Amino acid sequence: MMGVGSWRAGAWVGAYVWITAALSVLGGCHAGLAGAPAAPPVAAGDFTIVERAETGPIVALAIGGNHLWAAGAPGLRRWNVTNGEYEEVAGADEAGGRALRAVAVDDDGVAWVAGATEIGRWITTPQGRLHYEGTGSPGTVTALAPRRPVASLGVWAGGPGGLYRFDGHRWSIVEGLLGVAVTSLVLDDDGRGVWVGTRGQGLYHADGKGGQLAQATGGAAIVADEIVGTATSAVGTRVVAGNAGGEARLYALTLAGAFEFHAPAGVHAVALVARGNEALLVAGPVGHERAYTLRPFGPGEPVPPGSLRFSSVAEEKGGRWAAVPTDEVLPPSVTAAAVGGKELFCGSARLGVARAKPGRPDFFDGAELVGDADRFSVACETRERCLIVTDGPEAWLTDGDHYERTRLAAGPDGEVLGFASDAPGTLYAIFYEPPFKGLVIARRAAGSGDWQPFKRIALELPAKQTPKISFAAVSPAGVLWIGLRVASGGDDVGYGAVEIDLQTGVTVQHRPHREGEAAAVEALPLPADLTDVLFADGATWYASLAGVQRFKQGQFQSWGESDGLPSDLVWSINRPRDGTIWAATSEGLARWDGQSWRPAGGAVGATRGLATDEQGNLWVATRQGLRVLSHGATDLGAAPVLMAGDLRDLVRDQFGRFWALSSASIALVAPN
Repeated sequence: MMGVGSWRAGAWVGAYVWITAALSVLGGCHAGLAGAPAAPPVAAGDFTIVERAETGPIVALAIGGNHLWAAGAPGLRRWNVTNGEYEEVAGADEAGGRALRAVAVDDDGVAWVAGATEIGRWITTPQGRLHYEGTGSPGTVTALAPRRPVASLGVWAGGPGGLYRFDGHRWSIVEGLLGVAVTSLVLDDDGRGVWVGTRGQGLYHADGKGGQLAQATGGAAIVADEIVGTATSAVGTRVVAGNAGGEARLYALTLAGAFEFHAPAGVHAVALVARGNEALLVAGPVGHERAYTLRPFGPGEPVPPGSLRFSSVAEEKGGRWAAVPTDEVLPPSVTAAAVGGKELFCGSARLGVARAKPGRPDFFDGAELVGDADRFSVACETRERCLIVTDGPEAWLTDGDHYERTRLAAGPDGEVLGFASDAPGTLYAIFYEPPFKGLVIARRAAGSGDWQPFKRIALELPAKQTPKISFAAVSPAGVLWIGLRVASGGDDVGYGAVEIDLQTGVTVQHRPHREGEAAAVEALPLPADLTDVLFADGATWYASLAGVQRFKQGQFQSWGESDGLPSDLVWSINRPRDGTIWAATSEGLARWDGQSWRPAGGAVGATRGLATDEQGNLWVATRQGLRVLSHGATDLGAAPVLMAGDLRDLVRDQFGRFWALSSASIALVAPN
């Protein structure tokens, strides 16, 4: 099965570039021998899962009001944390989103960003639109801290060249830290002064008046390789976190002076932030960070299990400190953290942005690789060279781990919409290339390195609408079926299908007709919203948002909720080797027993994508994760979950691997 949601793509480099050399039949069935011995149940340990949401890390987070801002490889985005809605503020190649290193939100709700060439701010216009305004730059900046009120007090900034201050008109350097690398800025409680963490030069405090500097001295010297933050603990002690010599360091600033502590070997500190009256530390082995609350412990007071015990560097002076774990789960490889109210938000190296929660992190929608896609297309040339199209505008070239943009259309407004493969291995790529009102198909024979123009198919489309597709698959008889959608602006709706005989070139468009409008004799009464197609035993089965349809021996038949399907909204249809036909619906899985549809056991909510493996197991993309229904089983609720998340689509490639699209990422699931 393959499909696309609302796809957009960039321009081709040349007339037709490489797309793939071999592609599985992403719409056919993987039939085997019925009655073959049952395979062992699938287990999570049988597979390696490589999951990614972004091409690169999130480098900074900031929250103001209901909006969470994230800066990193994709550029700049923001989410409404109350409802999860997101917007792409600026791309990685646009002003205000290019090579971002820091982001902060001031008391007016304006987002300040530090990029490769300048510092700027994103202001909301009276019309509710975001507008970027540059403010110049004193040099490379990696940390920002707007003062309160920002309108009269300006902004602090820091980077490799020192500490800077913006007064609303120009940037100036703060004397005393010229040439000292600044690694963190934390606004003081008065909203004016700032705590300045440096690389190897200690902690400073700049006051809110003339920016006078004072180094935190007395007791142990704060000489961390980097200081990641400072906060006040629940007992009123200001604590500082950093890293030195490859391990996390903690400094407690007390009336008796500063005391230094080190974490167990292998632990590094990512961030130290204030949450309410607590100091929240994000730390742990690289890639396996956790959230902790920092607190002192009295003599003999037990430290809770799982805590990080910090040992005094100076022979037990300064008391006992430990980081007590919270019950929240963070994404792997945390790169940035921010607190809004009582909630902790984390940016990561691979998986984008998430809200830390008990059980598992809650990843935000709108990741760079996924966008708003509900379906996707995968084509692989080799194991290391695959092409993925989601909802554009880019296509992605990937080895399953690293992703890079690639452009695949002939003109700046063109799009690649999907792919299909026939039994001999010939590949077909479907494009929309305006101003032509239809589809353009290129093909590539198995073993050939060149794409050749094949056919241009004129379509009857509504005025001012452009074509999209929901699936593409070649039947055993050599007929290419394409599920059509039409779009105007950002929305698209179903528009039937087009059938193309690849030998004769004869084309039939099966489209919705108005009442009284004459239809072609060859046209089938297919629903508008088709989602998938299956060729089995001489019949053609269609999944649609109006149930399941079958065309067999000249007879057309339909089934819906009243006929046993859990829902009329059917997203995928497939058949394992035992010949059973399965349908994925918005209310669960159903199977065809030859006479009627029966819901599968186990309520798991919506099911979206289906695929089969050589052992006859049925792989199911569900709202509650990627599940595998063993050959002969019918209880989906008891099926093992290989990958958590809100799964949207599923494709098996010719190497026996599965590609899974969730609301927040793309994953490659490969047998060990």
